[in-house]
Amino acid sequence: MNKYTFIVILVILFLIGSLAYFLGGSHIIIFHPQGVIAEKEFSLMTTAAWLMLLVAVPVFLLTFGFAWYYRAENTKARYLPNWDHNPLEESVWWIVPTVIIIVLAVITWRSTHALDPFRPLSATQKPLTVDVVSLNWKWLFIYPAQGIATVNYLEIPTKPPISFKLTAAALMNAFWIPQLGGQEMTMRVW
Repeated sequence: MNKYTFIVILVILFLIGSLAYFLGGSHIIIFHPQGVIAEKEFSLMTTAAWLMLLVAVPVFLLTFGFAWYYRAENTKARYLPNWDHNPLEESVWWIVPTVIIIVLAVITWRSTHALDPFRPLSATQKPLTVDVVSLNWKWLFIYPAQGIATVNYLEIPTKPPISFKLTAAALMNAFWIPQLGGQEMTMRVW
């Protein structure tokens, strides 16, 4: 690989990074949580991404570094075909990812139980109850305290907590409001 190829690769990586920075994330609603559960889920996702990057970034950097150092034009690089079983290096590349996976597993376990969708939220106000009924190709939202119902349109006030009661008249549907949190399935039982 000559120096012009390396410069072209760097320019392409810079352009991809620039596009990802300027075009990504501003219109994706899952990146803009509006509720307590969604904020905790978003925090869990970002923590998991950063922990995974602790492994992925060094692997990619070392891959490009080895490819660059052991290229055909580099006469200073020594060829060591019997170079293996280094206890320090093997410990690093086994222990570091294992510790990261264990930390990620503990965080995910705790978050999963803390964010159980059937666990009532602790709040000072009484929650707004919305009965959600999945129908064929549409959703029916019933506000029992207000005496109103809407089809395919959910109006949510900003302050009070919300309690969704899910039922189904259709076979199976997924109820998911990305800015509020996780997805729940509704299924009609025969």
